[in-house]
Amino acid sequence: KIDQLLQKHHGQKDCLVKVDAEYAVCVQASQKDPNSLLHPTTKHHISRYVKHLAKMKNTKSSLNISPEKLLDTQQLWHHLTEGSETVSVPVVTIPPATVNPPTIKPQDAPLTKAQIEQMVKEIVQQQQQQKDQQPMKKRTRNC
Repeated sequence: KIDQLLQKHHGQKDCLVKVDAEYAVCVQASQKDPNSLLHPTTKHHISRYVKHLAKMKNTKSSLNISPEKLLDTQQLWHHLTEGSETVSVPVVTIPPATVNPPTIKPQDAPLTKAQIEQMVKEIVQQQQQQKDQQPMKKRTRNC
């Protein structure tokens, strides 16, 4: 619907104002019709749609994909390189660097069950000694 209104008022003075007014009439008429897909957000719809169209046009123009622009670019390149002795640049291939892999440390032997049990006993003894060294707090009762 907005496309049709934009085409209808294209080139006229205050195009968006006229489109807005006509779209508002459509929206108000649609409020009476429960099956209408139009909603009363007139200006929001139109402005978003116009921004979208402008963005699409700017995207196409900023890419400079027109044949004229391509020809201009080719001619400019020709003029810049005309009379130059360097037509091509030699490409030098560098061999891949030799990587020195890190030396692998010999792995320590895995712990045995007896070693693990001994470690646990030592830890428990240390904890018990620390607990025994802590002074006992006096226990008092409040009456």
